[in-house]
Amino acid sequence: MRDLLSEIETMKDEPAFPDFWSQQENEVVVGVIKGYRKIETQYGELQLLDVRQDDDTPVSVKLSHAALYNKLRDARAQVGERIAIKRMPRGEKRFIPYRVIVDRPDNAPLPETEVLPPLPKREQPAPAPTMAEAAAAPVDDVPF
Repeated sequence: MRDLLSEIETMKDEPAFPDFWSQQENEVVVGVIKGYRKIETQYGELQLLDVRQDDDTPVSVKLSHAALYNKLRDARAQVGERIAIKRMPRGEKRFIPYRVIVDRPDNAPLPETEVLPPLPKREQPAPAPTMAEAAAAPVDDVPF
């Protein structure tokens, strides 16, 4: 039987919420997935990935970049799996690129369970009127 009293007295305190990964170019996080969670921000809901790094420090990864979110979704990275994420240099790309590796045996099938839902489609702005449409629009004589 475990000595729970000794264990609880010697346990190190865990932060309620881990620090965020800074996601700087060429920075890497490697560790075990502890969970996915959502938080509410002033800009809306934000999906997070909590990882226990190999050096035993916890970190939260913001899944605010669509490229990273979609790579994790496609990999179907599960709680308990070991993962590596690297933020790549942007270069000429219009998006922030990431590399994601999930530590699974070679030729292992993807897990059936999707842990992240598809990103919602963004509303496209209305197209600008053509020259003919603009010329045909009623003219308002009031300058302001």
